[in-house]
Amino acid sequence: MILPLASWTYGLEESEIRRLLRVRTRYYMAGGIPGKLPLGAFSAIFRDVARELSSDFGDSPMLNYGATEGIAEFREVLADRLRRTEKVSGEIAISSGSQQSIYAVLKIIADEGDVIIAPEPTYLGFLGPCQILGLRVITVPMSERGLEVEDLTNAYLNSLQEYRRRPVAIYFPSFADNPTGHSPSWRNKLEVYDFAVSHDLIILEDNAYKEIYFGGSKHIPMKSLDKENETVVYMSTTSKEAAVLRVGYSVMPDYIMDPFVKLKGFLDLCTSSLDQQLALRYYRDHIDSILPQVRELYKRQRDAMVRSFDENIGGVRSDPQGGFFVWADLGDVDSKQILPSVIECCDLSYVPGSAFLSRGEVTGWVRLSYSSLNPESIWSGMELLGKFLRN
Repeated sequence: MILPLASWTYGLEESEIRRLLRVRTRYYMAGGIPGKLPLGAFSAIFRDVARELSSDFGDSPMLNYGATEGIAEFREVLADRLRRTEKVSGEIAISSGSQQSIYAVLKIIADEGDVIIAPEPTYLGFLGPCQILGLRVITVPMSERGLEVEDLTNAYLNSLQEYRRRPVAIYFPSFADNPTGHSPSWRNKLEVYDFAVSHDLIILEDNAYKEIYFGGSKHIPMKSLDKENETVVYMSTTSKEAAVLRVGYSVMPDYIMDPFVKLKGFLDLCTSSLDQQLALRYYRDHIDSILPQVRELYKRQRDAMVRSFDENIGGVRSDPQGGFFVWADLGDVDSKQILPSVIECCDLSYVPGSAFLSRGEVTGWVRLSYSSLNPESIWSGMELLGKFLRN
């Protein structure tokens, strides 16, 4: 006997990335799996933790419940680093990955039927929670420059006309957007911030890839403009800059922070204390000496991806200045339809571009991840994919 479930469960499809995680190909260009983890640093951290847990029985904060908002020392280490490197000030809230923050903040700021403005293409981990929560998403083009104010204005008016509601928020990838790799300019951040303030909109600033940059200096986030801490919810994660500990961190207005901590308490009670302690030691003792090496390694893989795409496939692609992805057009094909054949013939996987489009349109665009492959494997995979497409 199958009993009825909540209505949202019937319309929610499994994400392409979750599905492709079960299909591990030789040339895995699907999920953004970090491939340059600081194993030596974490080996030393594990040894330190093991020494602290050497008793047979007893109590340890590392293996016990903790504060819902996160371990105080860890939050202060992160807050100090944000002040020094990104000009962001405010209380830190810890989450079980930044994905939890996206879901929880949407739940707090929007009721069913409310409208969120988002870039097109859009991170599918943002589209899923919107669908579950019954939110409407109006998309605007994401360019190399960012989100244009004219497009935001049209989206705002469209929301008023079509849904008779004003939007409640703008989802804004701040650097190395997933999936395009585009990084909005500082001028664009100023323009979007001013637009949001003048229209009473909350900005959900997703800065997950901020530390994986290939230029001379880090991009400063929009949150640095929010001196009164009233407009921008800043979200980031340890997954790309440390390891996949499923620990996220956010700075948000006080009127959102209070219900966020309450809601998180009902979602998971608290983020793993052990994972927070591992991250604390990494951020306190290791991160600044390790990140330059990590960036250089990812840069070599980015270079291999863009050059091998140009030589073997050609056509339009993004020029990412950081992050894990290249957004590329395979031409006059349905990238989702041909994917099973690509997997079979080339032992290669990518994410079809339709996964990042709000209406799932047929497209030749794909997201190619270079994060988990060495340059030689990237070249070999692109050669095979190019031959497949030509045939």
